[in-house]
Amino acid sequence: LHSGIRGDELARAVVAGLPEHLTEGGRALLFTSWPEGAERPQLPCFHALELHTNRRELSGTRQSVNVFQHVAGEAGWSAGFEVPADLWGYLQPRRIGELMAAESLLREPVAKLEAATVEAYAPLRTFEEAGVRYAQYSPESLLGTQAMDESASKRDLLRRGLARLV
Repeated sequence: LHSGIRGDELARAVVAGLPEHLTEGGRALLFTSWPEGAERPQLPCFHALELHTNRRELSGTRQSVNVFQHVAGEAGWSAGFEVPADLWGYLQPRRIGELMAAESLLREPVAKLEAATVEAYAPLRTFEEAGVRYAQYSPESLLGTQAMDESASKRDLLRRGLARLV
């Protein structure tokens, strides 16, 4: 989790070695705590999804689970998704797959996004506080409680993890 002067040298070394160890379609999960403002390592032909907690450590870092998927012949990308700290125990391969698929679709031409069928996550309950409507989602969704936006586009729903491809 922590190593070296900056605290992320071991994590960077592991990421740098991934191309030697993952076949096409292979995934690696790495638990890290990146220093505040540190640039994340980028790998060509890899999709990288950082699921970071919303809670800061005393050092200013935020712990994260980083998912790297080898996608030979494709452009690499990197994306982040905030997971409330109390929901980390609900992180499952299915949800990682949903988030990775949504991020990939968001990088496709607009026509492909428009043609895609998405399903919004249904909240367990909604409530209003100080004039703002909120939705509370199931723990498995990794969404927690979020302000509602009735006019959100398909792109916005996917980007925020509020919808999945069907």
